[in-house]
Amino acid sequence: MSQVSTGTVIIDSDYNIINYSEALAALYPGLHKGAQCYKAFLDRSMPCNNCPVMQGKQQNDVETDVLLPISHVESVLEVPLAEGKTGYVIVFRIAGEREQLAQRLAADADNMHIMSIINTLSGDVGDLYEVNLATREVKVYRSAGKALGVIEEIRKAPVYEAALEAYIAQNVHPDDKEEMRQVADLANIRHMLEESESFFYHYRILRAGEVHYYYMKCTRIGTADSYASVILAFANEDASVNKSQLKRILQQERQQELMYEMWQDERDTITGLYTQRAFAYHAKKLLENNPEEKFNVSISDIKNFELVNTLYGEAKGDELLQWLAKFYVEAYPNGIVGRYGIDQMVSIYKNPTLEQKVKAVTLFKHYLEKSPVPNVVVKFGVYENVDRNVAVAHMCARALLAVNSIKRDFRHTFAKYSGPISQHQLRAQTYEARFSEAIQNKEFVVWYQPKYNPYNEKIVGAEALVRWQTPEGMIPPGEFLDVFESDGLIEKLDEYVFRTVCQQQKAWADMGRKLLPVSVNVSRCSLFGQDIVGRYKKIIEECGIDPLYVPIEITESVALANLKIKPIADAFFDAGFHLHMDDFGSGRSSLNGLTVMHFDVVKLDKSLIDSIGNRNGELILNYTMALGKELGKRLVAEGVETESQLSFLKINGCDAIQGYYFSKPLPVDEYERKAYGE
Repeated sequence: MSQVSTGTVIIDSDYNIINYSEALAALYPGLHKGAQCYKAFLDRSMPCNNCPVMQGKQQNDVETDVLLPISHVESVLEVPLAEGKTGYVIVFRIAGEREQLAQRLAADADNMHIMSIINTLSGDVGDLYEVNLATREVKVYRSAGKALGVIEEIRKAPVYEAALEAYIAQNVHPDDKEEMRQVADLANIRHMLEESESFFYHYRILRAGEVHYYYMKCTRIGTADSYASVILAFANEDASVNKSQLKRILQQERQQELMYEMWQDERDTITGLYTQRAFAYHAKKLLENNPEEKFNVSISDIKNFELVNTLYGEAKGDELLQWLAKFYVEAYPNGIVGRYGIDQMVSIYKNPTLEQKVKAVTLFKHYLEKSPVPNVVVKFGVYENVDRNVAVAHMCARALLAVNSIKRDFRHTFAKYSGPISQHQLRAQTYEARFSEAIQNKEFVVWYQPKYNPYNEKIVGAEALVRWQTPEGMIPPGEFLDVFESDGLIEKLDEYVFRTVCQQQKAWADMGRKLLPVSVNVSRCSLFGQDIVGRYKKIIEECGIDPLYVPIEITESVALANLKIKPIADAFFDAGFHLHMDDFGSGRSSLNGLTVMHFDVVKLDKSLIDSIGNRNGELILNYTMALGKELGKRLVAEGVETESQLSFLKINGCDAIQGYYFSKPLPVDEYERKAYGE
């Protein structure tokens, strides 16, 4: 008996069907491309009165009879078609046998018992146990083929514990047997059902040496105060089964995610203040707009913040951060305020008068009286009369040096920066000063990390990575990239790397070699630079190569800002570039970004790959890969280092592998020898 599921159809603006999913084809054998949707599905002579396409709505109910397979429209997504035309992807909710039967029986109170069993069944459920709590007798049911609403009792067992032990012994993975015995104990079941009508337990099945992921759903028949029986249903939850569910969740949350991600782009989710990077941008603008004013930078640090989280919980820790953020906003109303670190706030503001300083101190004493945590200690570091010749990041670093100088000093809570400059800051300033000369002298060199076909272990492409080769030696990217990102120089460096890769691809083409795609990373700063697509397209044309051979990599964190990034991504796509989503799974995964932007490749972050060997981690990775495949994306795994990781990824259909298991990043001549056999 099927659960409620989804079906998808693509139509043009004239309601002609362009394509449709297998789920709809199974329900409508006569369905064909070119047919008008309202006639094919509902036998209407004209579009539905409340058609979501006609009304431009994302969600809308469709007037259908309950006996029709289609229940309602879940979401509509506008998509571009060939020749500049517009089409629509419509996701239907399909009322399966279980749902239709439930609708028919809802008014019949005498059928409540059978409905409880039917509502627990799905197409993926194996045997279903009904356990009488008084007698411990077990009745085992399953759906009778495809007959609507028909279930059959296949056997009885006089003792629940014996039936459960037989199921565990025959099916459950050895490592999960003991835990399942504890979870499925009737005393524990009674305890769990005191809080809710049902609960789930996830476990593994070992069948013919192959691991499958299952869940047990336990449901009471009756109210919490009065129930005599429970139902235990065992269902497969492998990634292949859950792809449709994941897609439906994705569609339902689309609008909510869009709004959340747009706000999250610049704002810290806990305090509502600017993020560190957004703060740097707005602080720079504040300085530029007030060239004659003197400014201070203040950074605060909550003493023993980790201990606060441990003693009072993370919720109370978040409340403390919000409390300090409110103080900063009130104390510096004419300044810029941001969250600098885990437990730090930062502000840039005009050099205050003595009266304003006293007011700020008085205000903080008032806030201390209302602190959500008793005896909280906050330290402050201030960099006065900031040097406008240094980057905002360096101003903050100087204020941070001040606050760090009194971290272990119980007598003082306030300190001013008085120098000397830290080695880190000095190094950063040196890098900035040398940047232009380094570009001119071509000190920045491109290394290539190969991507391999996991099945034949042949190189299928590479990722371009920048290194800084100075006369004094090699500077690793971790030392200079953050510096250049904070001061905006990264935009020039990104373009330099892109041009270098294009020129190298041109050289290989002139040598008669078959080109392999070399992807190039583009930072957020570069994406928002002036006409990046136009500039990169011009470089492509100058080198005379196809843009398919220089895909653009955009990190997951940048893709989260998809409302702002989407027009740029669309422009790259229209220019013929392929787009790769880099570091997918490293943070809050932007599932929405996979649907609204033209990503051809999803690169699975090393953190996901490192979870191989962990049950829950593998399950998440399975789901992620299944969803990517279902959405038509090629999958590239980053950071592959072991044979077991390679084996898992091969079994689950990964398209390409990147990592130290095959190769470290290589200078161009070494990569050339590996890629082209020379």
